[in-house]
Amino acid sequence: MAKTWNRLKSYEGADDPEIEGFIDKASRGSVGQEAELTVQLEALEAELSDVRRRLDERDEISEAFEDVARHLADVDIDEEVNPESLDVDDVIRIMDGDETPIRRIVAIDESEDGLIFTVRGDNLPDTEEVTEEDLAGLIVLNVPEVGDVVIWWRE
Repeated sequence: MAKTWNRLKSYEGADDPEIEGFIDKASRGSVGQEAELTVQLEALEAELSDVRRRLDERDEISEAFEDVARHLADVDIDEEVNPESLDVDDVIRIMDGDETPIRRIVAIDESEDGLIFTVRGDNLPDTEEVTEEDLAGLIVLNVPEVGDVVIWWRE
């Protein structure tokens, strides 16, 4: 029986309150009856596996919600703009595949094909060059930390 009990206690996550309940249930169910306890242990391990799967799913949903809320942390409103009216330090939205990230203009150069904007995200170390065609709009309003309010409300 000690071998089976040690197997229960060494199970990964045995200190989790929900899992501890299963261990207690197993230890009280068949004291002194190794074979019966082993059968119960196998059944409980299957049940435990299901509980761990549900907990993982719950955690994944929670993490996904917080990721979405963090992406909504700031609400930014942009409007169409003539590229020639933009200046260094203007904040713009650019087209980048399916995404429209926000970048700050750090330099503006002219080329044969039009303006080239060197941009950088405020929290990014690297710059990138974008053309007038990549421009989606000028940020005209920023409402900071809206996503933080959503996360706070949820908690």
